[in-house]
Amino acid sequence: MLEIKLNKTALRLDFSFFAVMSLFFFFDKTGIGLLTLCAVSCHELGHLIVITAVGARADNITLYGAGIRISASTQQLDAAAKAAVLSAGCVTNLTLCIIAYLLNAPLFSAINAVMCLFNLLPFGELDGALLARLALGDRPKILCTLRVVAAALTAAALILLNGRISITFIITCAYILMLSQKTR
Repeated sequence: MLEIKLNKTALRLDFSFFAVMSLFFFFDKTGIGLLTLCAVSCHELGHLIVITAVGARADNITLYGAGIRISASTQQLDAAAKAAVLSAGCVTNLTLCIIAYLLNAPLFSAINAVMCLFNLLPFGELDGALLARLALGDRPKILCTLRVVAAALTAAALILLNGRISITFIITCAYILMLSQKTR
């Protein structure tokens, strides 16, 4: 892992990030890869802008195979400021979705819509899960119910959008349901 210090923030570049990006761009014949990378970068930039605006700072920014992760010092922030930081990426994607739609850029609009909705899912360390924990506190049964409902709605939406069910879809839905059962 390569680490560069920018003021008090560590920028970490993991080999897996470059490996995934290389494979992604090698196999991407549609041009969707660059637009997706742009949407992801804008999402994270939205978080960084609000982190700075509320008086916190990013401790490190890690680019790795699964994406970009920002670790920030937000312990001293109140719940409203934490919610603003957590929702900033999705708000950025939603704003870009609307702007791209108005500018007749449907692919970039759709990518940002998917990014926004995906990050609002209450799973793992996605923004939606962190927002749900912030709003609901330590209520594992309610959080688990929220995850199961979100998994069912996601599966239903994918069936409606795709119009068919494949073995990959069933495995993905089962995995999402397993994730939804985690209490933390």
